[in-house]
Amino acid sequence: MAIRGFLKRIERAEQALKAQGHFSPECICFPENEPISFSWPSEQQIAFALKCPLHGDRFRPMGLIYVSKWLREKQQYFLAKRKSAQYRKAWAASFPLDLWPGEEEDAESGETFLKLRDGTRLLVCQPIGKALSKTEPPVPLQGR
Repeated sequence: MAIRGFLKRIERAEQALKAQGHFSPECICFPENEPISFSWPSEQQIAFALKCPLHGDRFRPMGLIYVSKWLREKQQYFLAKRKSAQYRKAWAASFPLDLWPGEEEDAESGETFLKLRDGTRLLVCQPIGKALSKTEPPVPLQGR
């Protein structure tokens, strides 16, 4: 019985620290009190596919709001200037700086791709009627 009570106290202490914004060095979760801003559904899919070694899912997938191109271009500024250290750590775990941000490419078919710094192209937007999944990561396309 004493062990169960001890474990409950540890769990409450961890919850209190997390509520104050204190995270373990190994934790790559997004802060619960900070809204996550993805520019594309595929970014949410990539981030969801990566699991925290301590907690598993790093956030709950949600519906996305359209992000205009001018705002997508400022994403790195907002990340550097207006997000917490834990948010930046969680973002960098999903989107390494040696690959991201990607350059947008529009195809004649109406599709939009992100070309990463290593040359990989990810489909991020399809014409209306071909929805992308919220949780399945995108498949990289090579040489298309």
